[in-house]
Amino acid sequence: MGLCEKCQSKGLPIYPVRYAVAPKYINADLPSWAKNDMLPILKGDSKYVLRTMRAGYLYVLCQYEDNITLDISIYKIDENGGFWQQDISKEQDLLRFGDIISEENPSIPVNDIQTTCGNSAHLSSNIAFITLSKPEKCEKAWLAFSEHK
Repeated sequence: MGLCEKCQSKGLPIYPVRYAVAPKYINADLPSWAKNDMLPILKGDSKYVLRTMRAGYLYVLCQYEDNITLDISIYKIDENGGFWQQDISKEQDLLRFGDIISEENPSIPVNDIQTTCGNSAHLSSNIAFITLSKPEKCEKAWLAFSEHK
């Protein structure tokens, strides 16, 4: 049995993480690529480490070579850090957003998918990362996290 639609991934895998503060005695250090002069300096017995993402939503925007096309993907992050891609095909019609977004409804409608898989071939590693579907054409990519839709 093959992977279900929720667990399939194609493209460049990316493992999003976040900064966290931990005691210095924890045996984990920031890799050189994650050192950031923009982070506030910690005093005392604390240091920065990388952690898995917390539950919420991860928005991935990819600008393609033509500088016109912007691909948008939304992932729901479950309580275990799994990334479940949301189907936003209906919501991607940006012309509709003007009619839908208002003071009473200030967000883009996203229909959550079930964040479970009943497939016997399911492995947690299938949802442990996100992917850029066409990395060879992606000029720039941005990731944005929110606890809310």
